[in-house]
Amino acid sequence: MTTLNTTFNEKANTLFINGPFTCETIARMHPTMVRLYEAARTLKNLETPTDVARALNQSQQTVNNWERRGMSRPGMIEAQKHIGCSATWLQTGKGSMTYDESIRTANDSADGLSERINLLLQEPDVRPAALAKAAGVTQETVSQWQSGSIKTISLDQAVGIQEAFGFNAVWLVMGKGLPRAAVYDDPRPRPVPLKTAKPKKKDPEPADATPLTYQANVAKYREIPVIGRAQGGLPERIWTDGDYPVEATQQFAEAASADPLAFLTPVVGLSMIPRFNPGEFALVEPGTEPELEDDVLVRLNTGETMIKRLLSRRQGIRLGSYNDPEVFTFDPDAVTWMYYVAHPVPARKIKTRL
Repeated sequence: MTTLNTTFNEKANTLFINGPFTCETIARMHPTMVRLYEAARTLKNLETPTDVARALNQSQQTVNNWERRGMSRPGMIEAQKHIGCSATWLQTGKGSMTYDESIRTANDSADGLSERINLLLQEPDVRPAALAKAAGVTQETVSQWQSGSIKTISLDQAVGIQEAFGFNAVWLVMGKGLPRAAVYDDPRPRPVPLKTAKPKKKDPEPADATPLTYQANVAKYREIPVIGRAQGGLPERIWTDGDYPVEATQQFAEAASADPLAFLTPVVGLSMIPRFNPGEFALVEPGTEPELEDDVLVRLNTGETMIKRLLSRRQGIRLGSYNDPEVFTFDPDAVTWMYYVAHPVPARKIKTRL
């Protein structure tokens, strides 16, 4: 029988080290933070983690968490805005360190949806017919978007365009953020590389060569079930004594997770944009203890269920959002359970059992 941890054991925060960056400290950090500190020193002459936290309007604890787990997507956008480094470079290490100011955000535009659609159609691989197919509309609708006759676009239509071409759905709908999505899995086929001659085998390393000091990730992809909804629809108990999920649907996704109790739940509402967008699914890992600044799935004794950010456990459990300034505070006795949310899963990854 598997037992879930439903208590809220408060962990002591790791000591925040505020010394200048050194080779020794950089080597232990997540690659996105190595790049952030490199950009901070090069572009803004910032020498310590406190300097970087202050420049990004973040707490020291948040920056400390980033060093271990990597920067969040909103954090990369803030770094691009305040330090001048490219969010794409922070995430992938590819391209220029500095942000290309020729890419204007929709917030700087006064022409609304018409300008955003025309910006899309300037891309060489985006044609009106392909754009209409991705959005699920007619070419006439695309023409009306271009001319400004139609001044709005639905979230479903924008998500279709994002999945096909990589343009940010929130930017298309609301004019907020950057044109390009922070994370984009291009579904179009990629060219097959030409076959090349196999390189000759190298001589074996000397016996006294320094061994590797890290372990590979052995998590395997497996079927993870979809359970309930992220707002008002999850049971008080997710798993039975026989290790069977309660209220599981016929849907699932093949994803990597080391937690045998992991499950997926649909995302609804706009409060967690851009981290979690409506129509996506959240990968929940009950076996991981949430820490401050983690995303969590919370069920209250009233039956209400929500995805939020864990802000504090002092004087109650304080929860916040990415797209809403309101902060909720709950007594621990009012919370049935609170589980760690690993990351979003696109809707196209969801499959249905026949």
